[in-house]
Amino acid sequence: MVILNNEPEHIIQNQNKIDDSSPQGKALQAMQRIQTTSTENFAELLKIANLDPARHLRNSDWSECDFRDVDLTGYDFSGAKVRNAKFDNAVISGAKFHNTDLTGSNIWKAKDWKEYLLKQKPQHGDLSRKPFSLFRDLPFTPEMVVIPPSTFMMGSPDGEKGRYDHEDLQHEVVISRYFAIGQFAITFDEWDHFVRETNYEHTADDEGWDRNNMPAIHVSWDDAQAYVHWLCNVTGALYRLPSELEWEYCCRAGTKSPFWCGNSISADQANYDGRYAYNNGSVKKYREKTVPVDSFDPNPWGLYNVHGNVWEWCSNLYSNTYKNASVESKIDLHHSKDTRHALRGGAWNYRPQFLRSASRFRYPTYTRLNNVGFRIARTL
Repeated sequence: MVILNNEPEHIIQNQNKIDDSSPQGKALQAMQRIQTTSTENFAELLKIANLDPARHLRNSDWSECDFRDVDLTGYDFSGAKVRNAKFDNAVISGAKFHNTDLTGSNIWKAKDWKEYLLKQKPQHGDLSRKPFSLFRDLPFTPEMVVIPPSTFMMGSPDGEKGRYDHEDLQHEVVISRYFAIGQFAITFDEWDHFVRETNYEHTADDEGWDRNNMPAIHVSWDDAQAYVHWLCNVTGALYRLPSELEWEYCCRAGTKSPFWCGNSISADQANYDGRYAYNNGSVKKYREKTVPVDSFDPNPWGLYNVHGNVWEWCSNLYSNTYKNASVESKIDLHHSKDTRHALRGGAWNYRPQFLRSASRFRYPTYTRLNNVGFRIARTL
């Protein structure tokens, strides 16, 4: 049933006390039929129910509704729930969706989707002036954190336990522009949404560990590129994978220690093979699988699981040494089949030294494993 939180008393009163043959009863019956009636009658049913689209739709539950081919100009869904609704070929640019829950709705299939999107852009304002603030371009896009420019020390010092030569010595790197990065790794919820909307050929195996809020695994660099290109197309924004420089900058969040949380790490702070300790840290449990992306405390910049859980793809081609590390690296989009791209962060089945902020790894672009996922970035 449609739930109307701001309707006149004669409409929201107890249904058991209303005669079905009365005007009020007929209105309630019409409101109930809206959920299951074909779209060509939607406006007519609103009229029968005596509902004003510019006023009576606000703060209400219109989940599962079928708006296909409907001109929604003048409709106001502010504060409403419009989950899993159908918007195929609808006209939506003249409607209001302020603080509307559109989870699961295919609003990007509307006839005037691009016009609607352009109208939403000013709501975000100048994101570059709000360091570490959160935003989401659209209801189905990942939540992003605004990252301000600065300098930081990249790489590991000579004496850092567990370091490898390909990490280089610490050196100053300049981040000259604002950008945004995902608060979490991409989840199966987000990946599955992309697969449904695009009919992408790779659904990705979850190993029986659940999907939902778990990090998407068995996704290659090529798969990650397909996802960000789709986001670019439906939002008009420049989504991408982060460069290694950006990734380490965000992981460190202003720190110079092996981990953002200090000189050691425990299985209470990250998901890794807890049977092993780092730098006199504690030995704890080994979970033997991934955990939800919002597990553990975030780093000082609000980013979750930058250490452990899954390795995260970066945009860069992998090199044994950093090149031009004093400035921002270019995003590498062209590659051969056997090209190796960098990954960062460590994973659930790796020892803690691989979780260090400076730790690096690499795989061919087609690699799909149960300990590899990705986090996205966005140019502002």
